[in-house]
Amino acid sequence: MYKISVITICYNAEKVIERTMLSVLNQTFGNIEYVVLDGGSNDATVDIVKKIISTYPQRNIVFKSEPDDGIYDAMNKAIKMASGEWLSIMNAGDIYTSNDVLERVFQIAIPQSKTVLYSDNYMSLLDGRRVLVSNHLEKRVDSFNHQSIVYKRSLHSEYGYYVHLNKLIISDTLFFASIPDRQKMKIHDVVIADYAEGGASCKAGYSIFKQNLCAEYIYKDSSFFHIFVAYYKRRIKEVLFPKKVRQCIKHLLKKV
Repeated sequence: MYKISVITICYNAEKVIERTMLSVLNQTFGNIEYVVLDGGSNDATVDIVKKIISTYPQRNIVFKSEPDDGIYDAMNKAIKMASGEWLSIMNAGDIYTSNDVLERVFQIAIPQSKTVLYSDNYMSLLDGRRVLVSNHLEKRVDSFNHQSIVYKRSLHSEYGYYVHLNKLIISDTLFFASIPDRQKMKIHDVVIADYAEGGASCKAGYSIFKQNLCAEYIYKDSSFFHIFVAYYKRRIKEVLFPKKVRQCIKHLLKKV
């Protein structure tokens, strides 16, 4: 049976850590190692984590709390703590779409040539709606959601770990873009994750958009002309329809 290491990193996540941990610990797939790495929280996160761990003695859980140098530094630490053949990163606030997701993903043999499995994902919006987001990792470097990916840990031996530099917020995108053979990636019809709006990527907004455009050009997924047009379309949108205006329009449309 495949061994999966599920990783959750968290910091001051007392409001959301329970839903994520229960989503992992209630998976019907048996051979799970659960690595929870806290960044030295000063709220009730650590107490909540320890309480949940005590109620699941049958599960293989590795927990550590210590300061880190940001999200990707924490991810790298957790990956080095993991021992599973496959990795699934499910950070605080995010959940699997059902308790049997991992079992359904691995219920059939995975070809040896495939090292990355991914799917579309749901996004739970702040206004309560839930939308399906299509991912196309094998076509574009920026078209995926980290929580919707399950991949072989051995890829880090080949391509290194996530780069953690100040203001760089697309290290996961760059890591998967560095895998030259997109044929190693397989889309799965099982929707893996439900991603919560308001996470680090969502908050980054315009910054992550610009970094992704650069990544697309560097990895030859888009021409300079496409990058140029996309950038100025976004700039015009930001000028004509600032975030507050867009939120107001959305609120008015909900009332119609």
